[in-house]
Amino acid sequence: MASCTSTPTEKPEATPEPVKTSGIPLPSGPYTSPTNGRTYDLLYADDFATDPFSRPTWNEKWISSSSKRADLLANKYNIWLTYDGGPSTAHEETSWWRSKNVTHTPGALVLGSSWDAKANSDREYPGQVGRLSTSGLSAGFLANTVKYGRWDVVWRMDTSEDVMYAIMLYGDSGAYWPLYVEIDIAEGNGDGQNDAFFTTLHYEGGEQGHEQRRLIGDVKTTNDYSNWHRLSVDFSPNRLDYYLDGTRVVSAVTASSAGVEESGDCPDLIKQRKLPDNICYVADGAIPDSLTYHGRDLGPRTFIFQTETATEATPSTPAPTADIDWVAIYRLRE
Repeated sequence: MASCTSTPTEKPEATPEPVKTSGIPLPSGPYTSPTNGRTYDLLYADDFATDPFSRPTWNEKWISSSSKRADLLANKYNIWLTYDGGPSTAHEETSWWRSKNVTHTPGALVLGSSWDAKANSDREYPGQVGRLSTSGLSAGFLANTVKYGRWDVVWRMDTSEDVMYAIMLYGDSGAYWPLYVEIDIAEGNGDGQNDAFFTTLHYEGGEQGHEQRRLIGDVKTTNDYSNWHRLSVDFSPNRLDYYLDGTRVVSAVTASSAGVEESGDCPDLIKQRKLPDNICYVADGAIPDSLTYHGRDLGPRTFIFQTETATEATPSTPAPTADIDWVAIYRLRE
């Protein structure tokens, strides 16, 4: 799922109705992965009790200062940007993002959607007047300072047949998508069911210069993602471990580092329950060796929450929202 390439803006507009939060405790200290055994140090944890957009903007150069890092943990700075524009290369140019759709309510950030009656029609639907705009929110302060880490979020989204979501680590190499890294922690497909999500690892390689591994696929669960759920990924050398509500659901591991052969079609193997331990063994280079992918800086939009239109919307299309209860970001201890 590609992201907007427009210039970010920093200030949302309206204030939404209060959101009932999850009650899941916000992390407050180091984390040790139950999968890889490594320890990650907490750099940022925010339950959005106060409006992050009202705080001074974080400067990445401050990461070397222990006092500034303490201030960051105390939520004295804002790391978030919203953005405007589009279209998305992933969905036939139907998506459009508006900063005004990202708002704060005590205890949550809200990614809304709205009908833009005066927006120009796009090439996919040439007769359409106006368009449904959605939301994009990004945090890029770790782009040059964290080699490996953990990203942890509590999130929910309204059930919708018209709008999907993506929570991802995403970089801009200066090339056109998808010729750079994209690690999707979770994506919804806007199918009107909201009982499944999938992860995707995009990487360079293959006959077209690009391969895509959908590590979970559209696997049905007993969950309703209009309720709160905790989604996480542990990123360590040659390994990505994905978690749902604290339980590992799938991993990607560089096959050569484990001394095994590549797994093949992981989504199909998972669907058939034939992937041992739900570990997908991938080709060398599929998992980036740091947050600088093949020597290219990931740029300003490293950690992204984004909603996109999945269908041709009309003025009567319901405008769903996605809510973020809290976010925690860690750096792998070396």
